[in-house]
Amino acid sequence: MTDFRNETLKNFLNAAGIVCENIDMIDGMMIPREVLLSDERYKDVKKYIPSLKEVYSSSYMTSLQKTATSTQKWPLINIIRQILKTLDYSLTPVRISDGYTKAKKKKYKRLFKIEKMKSINGEENCD
Repeated sequence: MTDFRNETLKNFLNAAGIVCENIDMIDGMMIPREVLLSDERYKDVKKYIPSLKEVYSSSYMTSLQKTATSTQKWPLINIIRQILKTLDYSLTPVRISDGYTKAKKKKYKRLFKIEKMKSINGEENCD
């Protein structure tokens, strides 16, 4: 990976709420869903989209297109998921029990887990 691409991705992920000093540090990281649903966080991340377009094609990644905010329900989740996929990581939704309400209805914490994708034969992809 080139230095420009690596630096661009690191800055983008840090602005999106995925704090890391190196791309390899994100494996196994858990991110609260509320962080990725924040409209203000997406506005902060938008300034990195032009530099991401230099690294990735917007026809390949729909979240980099101009119409992403109007056509996608959660554009920040989509852009992170698409970028992580190019790095052989997946963004998996996770629900963790958070007790019960007073009406005895179960509550959940909703998170996303970043995991390294496995290849077909069960080994990690190594490019």
